[in-house]
Amino acid sequence: MIRTIAAFLFIFTATTAMGQAKTPPPVNAKPSAQFLFTNWAGADAASLFGNSAYLYKGRSTGSEDSELSVEFDSRMPWRFRAKVQVGDESGLAEVYGSNGPVTWRYVEQRSVDGSRTISSPSLVTSSVALANQVVFNPLSLFDIDKKMSRLNTVGKFNFAGSICWRVIAMPRAETIPMNFFFDVETGLFKGLDFKSSDTVMEMVVSEYRMFSIGEGQEVNFPSGFTLLSKGEVRNRVDVSSLTRVMKLTKDEFELPEVIKELVSPSQPISGDSKAGNERLISMIGPNLVDASGAMVSSSVLKTKKNVLLYFSAKWCPPCRKFTPTLVNFFDQNAQAKDFTIVFVSSDRSAADQMKYMTDYKMDFFAVPLDRVNASGLKQTYGDRGIPNLVWLNPEGTAVAKSYVDGNYVGPNRVLAEFSRAMDIN
Repeated sequence: MIRTIAAFLFIFTATTAMGQAKTPPPVNAKPSAQFLFTNWAGADAASLFGNSAYLYKGRSTGSEDSELSVEFDSRMPWRFRAKVQVGDESGLAEVYGSNGPVTWRYVEQRSVDGSRTISSPSLVTSSVALANQVVFNPLSLFDIDKKMSRLNTVGKFNFAGSICWRVIAMPRAETIPMNFFFDVETGLFKGLDFKSSDTVMEMVVSEYRMFSIGEGQEVNFPSGFTLLSKGEVRNRVDVSSLTRVMKLTKDEFELPEVIKELVSPSQPISGDSKAGNERLISMIGPNLVDASGAMVSSSVLKTKKNVLLYFSAKWCPPCRKFTPTLVNFFDQNAQAKDFTIVFVSSDRSAADQMKYMTDYKMDFFAVPLDRVNASGLKQTYGDRGIPNLVWLNPEGTAVAKSYVDGNYVGPNRVLAEFSRAMDIN
């Protein structure tokens, strides 16, 4: 059930727009992407929202009905807190949030006696995280260019029954673009699509209505969102209220304790461990691929006290620069220091993955390409870009990462920390 609710949250990935556009783009002249994103909510939107925080509530109707509650702040464009509640407060809830650099989610279970259990914590990465950031804090659309390496208006497109300007946007460190759509006549944001786990997800603003935000001010806010997958409606969200609330502080967007361990990991485990990389093996599945392309049982990881996950791809120039360093380090030290490397590929095909391993003499294991996305390794440990090296202890805790508090520090720093800990000169 909760997985369904998590999927429903993706509907929010950019379906919010406010204010009837007072200066719509010319119908015939192709507007710039910057113009569309600047005016997506109307010329008066920024002044209407000002320096305040807002809360919207609604209802998600899919395979399960659930209540929505989302807070965002106009001063913090990429920060939000969101909760999808199934049943009453003693039931399951899918909790999302962002402090800007990091977007996360986890499942919360409250029992009748009030005790709380949190499970399935993970980091949300790439275009999925970006989509959530856009919808949960809609004002983030105003500075979308800071999250993209490329924005380009490519022309008119029939989207959800409306003629729209289509903007191709390439998230930083991504190879698959997102498409944003703006109504040609009004300039209003109409929705987006993006690819998630080989499935094209489409989010559509189905309707708008005027919401009062106090002091005689009203704003045109989407009151209905629809999520489609392969052309079929997966979920609908109806917004019931939009309210100006007290200003939120930055402290309220701090990482939850359950997420801190993924971003700022604890110290490595010393000595023998009974954990035996069980979490990692469970995520990978039954098999790994070795350097010859043969399947090997992932149980080979049970005896390793430390594993280095290497997120990389042959098409990535910085990866190709770092890979020889990592291969040389592995060849010289792996046997004596009892560690291994697991390659998590972002290559476009299994053939590309194996060619990369062969060309660069990677004599270590790899996750089968068809398991990379399904495993959740990228979402849990991969952060935003490559090359990315992550040092895991036997309990699946990241001891060192190429990203620290959302900032990229690079794989060489991880390798240096690992070398010091393993007493490798």
